[in-house]
Amino acid sequence: MRKTALFSLFFLIYSLTGQAQENTTVDCNGGPVTTTFCYDTGADNSFVYTSNNGGPLNLTIDSGEVENGWDELIILDSDGTELYNGYGNGGDVSGISFQSSGDNITLLVDEDGSISCVSSASIDSITMTVSCATCVNPSVDFEMVSDCLNAPQFYIDVDVSDLGSAGSLTISDNQGSANVSASTTGTYQLGPYANNTDVQINVANDDDANCFANSGSM
Repeated sequence: MRKTALFSLFFLIYSLTGQAQENTTVDCNGGPVTTTFCYDTGADNSFVYTSNNGGPLNLTIDSGEVENGWDELIILDSDGTELYNGYGNGGDVSGISFQSSGDNITLLVDEDGSISCVSSASIDSITMTVSCATCVNPSVDFEMVSDCLNAPQFYIDVDVSDLGSAGSLTISDNQGSANVSASTTGTYQLGPYANNTDVQINVANDDDANCFANSGSM
């Protein structure tokens, strides 16, 4: 009876304060894996990705934040060495990317035990995409362009400076707009979108789904 009570107490404490490390196998034939999470106090807040073919992985932070100066974003290489330990741009970790030297890569948030993404509405969830390093990602910048003269609306300029290893790219959004094909470098415009619309742009390699660029929320 005593053992049962102790086990029940341990299980209750674990359920309230912790979660197991998440391990994900990336199928290199299946394309990228995207994960969104909101880190919490007392939780493990770590994610391990392993390729199914033994090759290296690319990890890109599409969007998200950590508490600046307190909750470190840490990226670990396959051998356990740190590829990154920091707070991005004042807590905004969007747009940073890494490549592993071996078949796995780990992301974790070292939360300080007070404010977290779960407890604070001012800290956005982290969205990350992991893919097998079978190609070269395109180089793309995204810029919001206001069009208040015509309506309360905006456009998004997608500046493709390098196609990477792709022969062509497909540019799409999360609003159901018609896709745009890009076979040369240059600026491509999507929109218009009504002001305050949460728009995300994806630029995908038409030859290999493992290579892409995402804007995060704009």
